[in-house]
Amino acid sequence: RVPVNVDARYLFGGSAEGSRFEVNCRLEPNAFRPEAMRQWTFGVRNPGKTQDLGLVSGTLKDEGKGVVSCPAPKEGMGFYSSARMVASVSVYEAGSGRTSSTTTSVPVHPERYYIGLDSGVKKVQPDEAFTVSGVVVDWNGKLVTNVNEVQRYERFPSSSMIDVDERVKCISRLRVWVRDVRSLQAMDSQVELRA
Repeated sequence: RVPVNVDARYLFGGSAEGSRFEVNCRLEPNAFRPEAMRQWTFGVRNPGKTQDLGLVSGTLKDEGKGVVSCPAPKEGMGFYSSARMVASVSVYEAGSGRTSSTTTSVPVHPERYYIGLDSGVKKVQPDEAFTVSGVVVDWNGKLVTNVNEVQRYERFPSSSMIDVDERVKCISRLRVWVRDVRSLQAMDSQVELRA
């Protein structure tokens, strides 16, 4: 849950205390691209679509201030990469029904570290081995040297049919499993893997 602080006042400085406000929360995919690591690719190609987390509301308290928390993502929501929590805020003017609106956002990191990969090639041939180099970095894009192993995952699509109100509905999902675990030398945050 991400807290959202709301602070509102009237144009000429009057307090907006007692005014109702609403916050519409959503998660948007947000590519992680640290400036100093442009050679590396972080995250996945198709991280997913924007996900609506819902609407929360409240009433401004003393000095026109209020706080609510955006709902946590539901089971199965989220991305395989970094995201951005976006909060669209509307404050209702007492008596008139008019609103003032604004939007703010904050990055959401799925893990403590990111893995950047680079193969050095644009296209590979079937059954042709190639080397993938990798780096482990923190949220600021700085190399991390205390990672001892890397898990390599694979994703594959799966679908199932369910009966909903006498109609058949197809549900598609990406399944993920650990392919293998590779050890890294503790003093180095770069690794090479043979695919």
